[in-house]
Amino acid sequence: MKYKLITNNPTVHREYSQKLTVEYEDSPYVDVLIKARDYIHKGLQLYSHPLSGNIRSNEMPYKSILISGAPGEMDHNSILLIEESINFCKNRPPAPENMPQDILEDFQFIDYTLISTSIK
Repeated sequence: MKYKLITNNPTVHREYSQKLTVEYEDSPYVDVLIKARDYIHKGLQLYSHPLSGNIRSNEMPYKSILISGAPGEMDHNSILLIEESINFCKNRPPAPENMPQDILEDFQFIDYTLISTSIK
């Protein structure tokens, strides 16, 4: 089965773009969730949790989500999970914009590690 990876993490994009279909956008965390939701409403399924990790969404600037690569039957659990995740994140302030580069790289690594576990 083919998979699709939606991310705003440049490390994930660089590491997986030759192995999977990767949609990369330099956009906020919640926009990655919204893009995944749009695909899920078209019949794709979630294969990674939209709020994985133990870092609050207002601290974590990066998000990568693994979904199925082709539409199938509507998965109501995926719809419910992504909608709840978006609602949870909409009420939180965005991650700080002026983080030092070394902190951004740490967050990229955390997101990369989390999504790599789902991919394996």
